[in-house]
Amino acid sequence: MLKNSFWTALSSGVYAIQSFVTTKLFSIYFGPQGVTLLSHFQNIIAIFITIPSEGINKSVVRNLAQKNCNQSVFNATISSSLTMTLVCYLVSFVFFLIFLPFYIDDFPINFFFSPKILLVLFAIILHLIVLYIGNLFLASSFIKTYAILGIFNNIFSIGITYIGLQFSIENALIFLSFSHCSLLFVMYYFYKKYKNETVLNFNFQINKASLKDINLYLWTAISVVGFGKLTDFFVRSYIISTYNLFETGLWQAVSKISDGYTTVFLAAFSTLIFVKFSSLIDDKMALSVFLKKVIIIVFLFSIMALSTLYYFRNLSLEIFYNVDFVPAERLFKYQCLGDVFKFPFLIMSNLLLVQMRVKIYIILQAISACIYIVFIYILSQYMDINSMNVAHAIRWVSMCMLVIFLYKDILLYQIEIEK
Repeated sequence: MLKNSFWTALSSGVYAIQSFVTTKLFSIYFGPQGVTLLSHFQNIIAIFITIPSEGINKSVVRNLAQKNCNQSVFNATISSSLTMTLVCYLVSFVFFLIFLPFYIDDFPINFFFSPKILLVLFAIILHLIVLYIGNLFLASSFIKTYAILGIFNNIFSIGITYIGLQFSIENALIFLSFSHCSLLFVMYYFYKKYKNETVLNFNFQINKASLKDINLYLWTAISVVGFGKLTDFFVRSYIISTYNLFETGLWQAVSKISDGYTTVFLAAFSTLIFVKFSSLIDDKMALSVFLKKVIIIVFLFSIMALSTLYYFRNLSLEIFYNVDFVPAERLFKYQCLGDVFKFPFLIMSNLLLVQMRVKIYIILQAISACIYIVFIYILSQYMDINSMNVAHAIRWVSMCMLVIFLYKDILLYQIEIEK
């Protein structure tokens, strides 16, 4: 488990570096405005891929990883998951057309009415196939191979994006969308070599028995899209219209640094903690002791790490972006404060999924999005772009307190027993 977690964390770390390098390249070529457009574009891509990746594919991993998975179960699972992925893609495409005016208003480039957008939509299909094959690697416990291929894919992605940047921002976005699937055929080759199974068994049938856990992951993924990706998209649209592309770019620069270390944190700790929670789920005393220990460690580590980041915030902005982004240093205070409370929340939300309390998890996501939107709207009437980071801090402090209250019976279980 530790070895697998190492490779997962390493791959996620390289992905975070790739994300930072890509953002830095856009910042060098197009400034804060380019970072805003990059974030908006990546948000659109995420809307297409999140439900298939986080919902359908996780169910595939769970089903195919079982020891009693024979060839018939494998074929049924593959066919069902690919069919559902196609349905999700088509639904996302319909929503894309419905909300097309929002994209046109936010992007000051003739992009979404040009034939180039067809290349992006095709690249998304290839990206979905890459994510799908990657999950087949995980289901087969080829974690090291999957991680190494992911590392090389991220390295190639930087080079492909750099080539696109030599032309225009439109071409840079197109090259970026294709960069995620640069090793598609290599991944397919290695999986066929190891397993010698048909990867794309596609007959437009959905076998409910083959995806028995789909509801758990699907509703979780839908909540991530609805209360996460779409919320981020419309919030960013509102901020662009309220302020401007430059100010929004400064905010996005700080937000992307936060997203980067959050990704590494989840990769490094989430797998081990999820497994530990699962093993202690029936032992309330041990779970209480472990949960308190983890929360304290994460909280203290977050304070130390984020205090260091805040102290070196100017240097961080120059390293990850360029001197044009130094004015964003004033946005770090409340971003770091919010993240100190965000990490314990993410840990405890893992426990909700282990306990199969999906409804509670989704409700918390909805509450989190509502707090964020309401405070952004209120604060933006009286503050500058820093209103975003203040709302971020209020959001995660509130959610952390709420989830601690939700688990007060477990956290206080040892004290109650001693009484």
